[in-house]
Amino acid sequence: MRLGLIADIHGNIEALDAVLQHLEQHAVDMILCAGDLVAYGATPNQVIRKLKDQGIPSVAGNYDDAVAWDKAKASRKASSARNEPLKQAALDWTKKVIRPANKQFLKQLPWQLSYQLDGKRLVVLHAGLDYLDEWLVPEDDALLQRTATRLAADIVVLGHTHRAFSQQVGDTLFINPGAVGRSLDGDPRASCAVLDTNTLISQHQRVSYDLAPTLNAIYKSSMPREIGVLIKHAARRIEEVHT
Repeated sequence: MRLGLIADIHGNIEALDAVLQHLEQHAVDMILCAGDLVAYGATPNQVIRKLKDQGIPSVAGNYDDAVAWDKAKASRKASSARNEPLKQAALDWTKKVIRPANKQFLKQLPWQLSYQLDGKRLVVLHAGLDYLDEWLVPEDDALLQRTATRLAADIVVLGHTHRAFSQQVGDTLFINPGAVGRSLDGDPRASCAVLDTNTLISQHQRVSYDLAPTLNAIYKSSMPREIGVLIKHAARRIEEVHT
């Protein structure tokens, strides 16, 4: 089975549309999403509508959870002094504009999805098993090992870090498809992955999209203009942007 894997759309409908078209061209059988549908981009309601219309299963991300349950913060750890107000503004704005039906949709997102595909157990998480903002990256082999042991899965699909990787840890293949709507590596293109569940061969791919509508929607909203700057420059923090 060929799976399209996506994560961290962050309210960016233009990036999502481009990735879904790309995955359709690659003839995937199913698309799975590892959470964070909303916040930062100015089109969270359109993103949720698209996932609903196409029947794409998703787990809850930390921003989805914060918007759904009116939480004051989306993360346990604050960003830098300059960036934290932008992070907070993105969350607060999204909480104001999310439609009631879409807020209810976010409330119903599970923390974990599990499938049996080609004789293999696949689990989708946003981050770790204990926190929605847990940081699972290739360098933290101990945390990956603990997560693999607890899940006893053949494949684990992750999001949250916005960092694309595939790594085998014991009997478990971890895959993070990267971020659809808010890249952090200096390349503003959207990220996704295609996985063959029979061969366990994964392909990480970048997809170009028109940034102008995404940025214009942010600039026309009441969110700080710097949020658009972050997306334009694919920067994690505003102080990383040199203009």
